[in-house]
Amino acid sequence: MGLSMGKLRDEFGMEINLKLLKLRKEEYNYNEPEYLQQLVDYVDSTYGQHYVNEGIQVVDVWQSMGSLNTTARDTAIKYLARYGKKDGRNRKDLLKAMHYIILMMYAEDSNNDDSSSELQ
Repeated sequence: MGLSMGKLRDEFGMEINLKLLKLRKEEYNYNEPEYLQQLVDYVDSTYGQHYVNEGIQVVDVWQSMGSLNTTARDTAIKYLARYGKKDGRNRKDLLKAMHYIILMMYAEDSNNDDSSSELQ
């Protein structure tokens, strides 16, 4: 998958309509499009992994128990704290932390009618 003109594209060159990027790739100063692409690629790779049991992901269990918000937060912190300690400066730990932050945002939005409310 690659980025072109501020748009995500799949392996066939088809535009992915996520509206993540407003500017052309060249207009970003800190390589954000590449990092966002790495995050999207990582999240895609998590679907269908061994954490799925009979079609149920552990995240779904946490959500049904009402603990997704705090579990995702705590797991993100774990991966941030582990960065640089296991397998060196393992970029995958940063991607995992970002994924859990996204899951925390999802949990917050799912639990509140107002998705812009502050986390407690």
